[in-house]
Amino acid sequence: MINFPVAYNRDFRNDFPLQLPGNLSEKCQKAVLATLPLLSLCRPLRGPLSLGMGLFRSMTHIKQTIDFYSQGNTIETAFHSLHAGLATASIGLFFFNPVLCFLTSSLSDFLIHSRSFFQETKEGHFLAAAESLGLMILDLLFIASFCYGTIEITIACMLLQIGVGCYPSLRHFQKGNYLEGACQMALTAVRIRQAIPQIRLFQWTRVHGSSFEIELKQDKKGFVYLDMPDEVLHSLFEYFKEPGMREPPYFKKGMAGAHVSVILPQERKGPVDAIGKKFTFQISHLDTVTPHDYKGIKKVYFLSGLNRALDALRVRHALLPRINGHDWHFTFGLE
Repeated sequence: MINFPVAYNRDFRNDFPLQLPGNLSEKCQKAVLATLPLLSLCRPLRGPLSLGMGLFRSMTHIKQTIDFYSQGNTIETAFHSLHAGLATASIGLFFFNPVLCFLTSSLSDFLIHSRSFFQETKEGHFLAAAESLGLMILDLLFIASFCYGTIEITIACMLLQIGVGCYPSLRHFQKGNYLEGACQMALTAVRIRQAIPQIRLFQWTRVHGSSFEIELKQDKKGFVYLDMPDEVLHSLFEYFKEPGMREPPYFKKGMAGAHVSVILPQERKGPVDAIGKKFTFQISHLDTVTPHDYKGIKKVYFLSGLNRALDALRVRHALLPRINGHDWHFTFGLE
């Protein structure tokens, strides 16, 4: 599935708020926390991981809510019941829209990091407070990428992930936690590799722009699409061209040319009321996907973007907000 986010952000430590008894259990918990972020780099695993960790977070916060309620601690009861509710909501949203599942988890992370920041600042632990502040900003950037996705927000999120990840790595090595340190170093290295094409895309947008006002059109078969300028596709293809890569076959007679798919012919239910109107395609990130239903194609290169007006257009015509749950995207290369 072509689905946002390209840079996944989740603090798995918040899924394990309870200290497990016994030395062996503590070591197992540390090993799990070290390897989970690495597993999340595999995009097909992000959904199941979020579902499983949401279930774990829900169970642990429910237990803490019950414990603090029995002790008569109203503040802690309210805090943990809130996070139990958010975790439970993320589980339900996973089956409706995985992206909203990620958003709910990030909101929970932000509230937990905010509380840690104020507590560490109050106690004079300024180094720990600075780390919590960095995580708070990262959570906000990740949330912003869902609500108003731009290439600038995507890059800021990825660079902050790299910066925030360097400090724990050094700290783990200093304490002799070599597994955690090595896993964090590997995670940071992969994130640096992920950020490079986004930075290249940002450089391209400085010349060609990151936002396009484009017309909604419909062909004879009923295919509804945003008519992207062909020169944008050609420019992107030349800029990111690699051996074996070719342009998509959009320029034959009777074809749409460079475009963003909005409503497929088999989806259309009657006339579309917005034909001829212009919509904004705001680039949020560059991505690639390996398709399983196209023979001979190993990789698809595309730009993703956000447009709430297109979501509303499809809903207005009794369709789901996105085609097969995909982000709005513009394909510019095939391999």
